[in-house]
Parts: sequence; structure tokens; C-alpha cells
Amino acid sequence: MAWSFQMKDVSFAGSSVTINGHKITDFMDDANPVEFQDVEVSGVGVNCNGSMIRYAKPNVIMMSITVIPNSPDDDFLYDLWKEYRVQGDYSTRWNDALTASVDIANGANSRSYSNGTMVSGPGGPSSNGEGKMTGRTYTFAFVSTV
Repeated sequence: MAWSFQMKDVSFAGSSVTINGHKITDFMDDANPVEFQDVEVSGVGVNCNGSMIRYAKPNVIMMSITVIPNSPDDDFLYDLWKEYRVQGDYSTRWNDALTASVDIANGANSRSYSNGTMVSGPGGPSSNGEGKMTGRTYTFAFVSTV
């Protein structure tokens, strides 16, 4: 039997994330640059007779991006965070849904997301014990994927 070996490129180098038309490439190296949480799509149980019961669990798609502090991408995301944050008055930004796409440079399938909102972001700079500034992580939630 002959074995076939095929190498797969799993590099994220050169990849980008685009949020509402702004291309983000200034990823930080002290955390996962782009991370998606697992999304539970169904739940299961067992009834009194031992039969499995399955039910759908509607959930959002959570994506986090960690960028270099004070980079142009950090400035863009921080400005977006300020628009979504309630600061004594209601912002009309809440009515605008975000879109995002993750574009993989190695030719792997890109992914697109829509009907999103910003969930969280850092209020200020952080550093580690060695005095190095740490990456700034912004989290988004999306309803739809293509």
C-alpha cells in the first residue's frame, strides 16, 4: 500500500481581519491574535425512558481580536469601543450592525460574519510584570456567517 503525503499550510502569517471595511493586521504576539469561542449548537438530555432528546440552542458567534497597543488598528477599535459604550447618553451607533471577514493569506477559506456588535474592549493600557505593554483584546458577537 502506498502512502500519500500532502503537506497543509496552516500559517496565519499575512492574514487579516476586516471590520466594517477597516483591515486589521497589527496583531499582538502575547495572546491569540484572532480567536473564536466554541459555539454550542444543540443541547441533549434523556427522558424518563432513556431516549435521547436533542434541542437547538441559538447562540451568537464570539470573536476576539488582540492588537498591538497604540497601533492604528488599536486606535480604530478603541474608537469603535467608545462609540458602543454608554457614556451618559444614548448613541445611535447601537442601531448599526457590524460586519467582519477573516481573510487567510495562505489561500484557505475565508469566513464572513454579519449582524454583529462589539461586546467588550479594554478601557485603558495594560502591562505585564516586566513592564511590556500587553496586547489589547476586543470582542465581538455575530449572528450570521456565510
